[in-house]
Amino acid sequence: MIGIDLIANGVVAVLLAVTIGFAFVLNRRLQLLRQNQGELLRLATALNQATARAQEGIYELKAVGQTTEETLKREVARARALADELALITEAGNNLADKLEAGLTRRAREAADDGRRPHIRVAGGLEALAEAAANHDERRHVLKTAR
Repeated sequence: MIGIDLIANGVVAVLLAVTIGFAFVLNRRLQLLRQNQGELLRLATALNQATARAQEGIYELKAVGQTTEETLKREVARARALADELALITEAGNNLADKLEAGLTRRAREAADDGRRPHIRVAGGLEALAEAAANHDERRHVLKTAR
């Protein structure tokens, strides 16, 4: 009987030694986990701060984008108005050039038919220029009131 008790006590002692070993290993791992937990907390805090800064940056970019969009829309509207005005000026210039060309051609033909040298009247050209400018001003006024 003493032999069985001794064997049982030996087995219990070995099991206790193994349990103590496991407890020791577990304690070390828990200590590492606690140390890493502080590091993990610092990492989470840094991540939160970085996220907050990124979100502020996004809001700032959004505001700048809206401001830029508004400015660009104004500039595009202004450019369109200038393009319309330039089209009117070009049309008036083309009309004036056509009138001048027709007048010069007519006078040259008349002079050739009469056998004399062509004579160009500057005053007639100035009158046509004044008429084209008046037409341009009227069209410009119509465009401004249409906007």
